[in-house]
Amino acid sequence: MKTKTFLCLCLLLGIGLTPLSAQTQSVATKEISEIDFWETVINCDGETDVLIGTYSMTYIWHYNNGNFVWGKSSLKVEATSEDTGEIFTGHANYKHTEATGLVTWHFNFNGNMGTHYIESFTWNSITDPDMEHIVIDKVVCIEKGKE
Repeated sequence: MKTKTFLCLCLLLGIGLTPLSAQTQSVATKEISEIDFWETVINCDGETDVLIGTYSMTYIWHYNNGNFVWGKSSLKVEATSEDTGEIFTGHANYKHTEATGLVTWHFNFNGNMGTHYIESFTWNSITDPDMEHIVIDKVVCIEKGKE
């Protein structure tokens, strides 16, 4: 009797969950290897600097009926300033929505010499495929002792 009940429960769960899995599928993968990273930042003098280093990334791609809907990534970063040699650690987040083409990027990096960058931007991958019109949403630069 216990076996029949168990099999019946498995059958009902299988039938109940089948339509859900056919309609929506999320795929999550964690990138284990370190990948080359570079990011242009606006330093506290209002000039551009480039941080170069590596990151590890966790990302999620969401599909509906086999079609890409949205993706988001979380990066752990270690990078060095090209201008000053300051070493930065921190994280960045990225989100892409297929329907609108909007890509948002946020990062928060802390340097070993006291510099702190918080920046974000938005880009429309549909209307601007060559990334010529990125909108800078927020730029914060804090230098140790100058808050």
